[in-house]
Amino acid sequence: MLIQFKFKNFKSFKDETILDLSATKVTEQPHHVITIGKEKILKTAAIYGANASGKTNVYDALGHMSYYVRRSF
Repeated sequence: MLIQFKFKNFKSFKDETILDLSATKVTEQPHHVITIGKEKILKTAAIYGANASGKTNVYDALGHMSYYVRRSF
């Protein structure tokens, strides 16, 4: 399960960027949160922004990470 994803120096992202799926203390939508041990994790995430803001590059970074994890052995 992915809780936090960090990357930097990838395509248009020079500085470190973090995609964090940890839930905050907001309790408005409890059905969107999974509790595993002491961790509260969001079920889904949405990446949105203006045109040419790097949304696809975040998706590509996740794809590269997934590829390297699957091919690591």
